[in-house]
Amino acid sequence: MKATQTADFENRTVVAFENRKSKEIATLIANQHGVPLVAPAMREVPLEENQAAFAFAEELLAGRLEAVIFMTGVGTRTLMEVLKTRYPQETIVRALTQLLVVPRGPKPIAVLRELQVPIGAVVAEPNTWREVLQTLDQRPQGFLLEGRRVAVQEYGVSNATFLDELRKRGA
Repeated sequence: MKATQTADFENRTVVAFENRKSKEIATLIANQHGVPLVAPAMREVPLEENQAAFAFAEELLAGRLEAVIFMTGVGTRTLMEVLKTRYPQETIVRALTQLLVVPRGPKPIAVLRELQVPIGAVVAEPNTWREVLQTLDQRPQGFLLEGRRVAVQEYGVSNATFLDELRKRGA
């Protein structure tokens, strides 16, 4: 296809795997004369038992945490929804404002901004756990990891290497 030509699927069926933006993807395909077949790539299944979330809330509300690292937007939103089943959202947000809040990237930042939770440190791109560590190593707001209690919001498989690196730094 030449650079001046536009894409045209010529009424072919185009399969796209997308969860959150499925309507938008279908519209884009249709606009290019394709027949969209959009299916979710994965299904998010909330935990039946939210013991870890409620244990986090107890630590947070008791003032025993000094920082929270939010790794994913979906996980941040899910955590807040779970906690709202037991605690007023304002109580959780107020407690978070007392900590260093470190979102890994733009998706958890968006959720935290919706909740009006102050962001304590912004992680550089490409927003991996390595950049989270680099950010914390720079002592944002004078925060030193050594001897601090840090909670990590994870969603899906735990990152043992990241957690080990936090422990090596004394968290």
